[in-house]
Amino acid sequence: MDGNGGLGDVVTCRKDIVYDTLGGYLTGVKHANGRDWWIVCNESFTNKYYKILVTPDTMMVSEQQIGPVFDTTSWSGQSNFSNDGNWYARADATTGVVVMQFDRCTGMFSNPIHDTMLTMQFGGVGFSSNNKFMYVFTWLDLYQ
Repeated sequence: MDGNGGLGDVVTCRKDIVYDTLGGYLTGVKHANGRDWWIVCNESFTNKYYKILVTPDTMMVSEQQIGPVFDTTSWSGQSNFSNDGNWYARADATTGVVVMQFDRCTGMFSNPIHDTMLTMQFGGVGFSSNNKFMYVFTWLDLYQ
């Protein structure tokens, strides 16, 4: 903060945190402690999720295999956390929708629910502000 005459300075550092064939669908949620963050992404063509815990002084990576294997050949879809951080949803045009519970303390997913009925051209997935509803939308339709 003292750099650049007191205006602050940007220091760049390039460090590989996860080196793999990533499938995108990057999203994040605040840790239960209210300070740290969980960043989640997945490995392509697997059911492996990378969970990166970002703290003020470090980043720690953990992995978990859970739920269906996503065929990311369509590259059309999205992942998202509910506003309270307790639910994670991911949807793509080939595999469908998966919803899982997420523990913001441990970073562990559990209880995956997979729906293949909606395998079509996905646009995205999101949650209502009160966390009671999940929305999946396609090019022409919106599902609740």
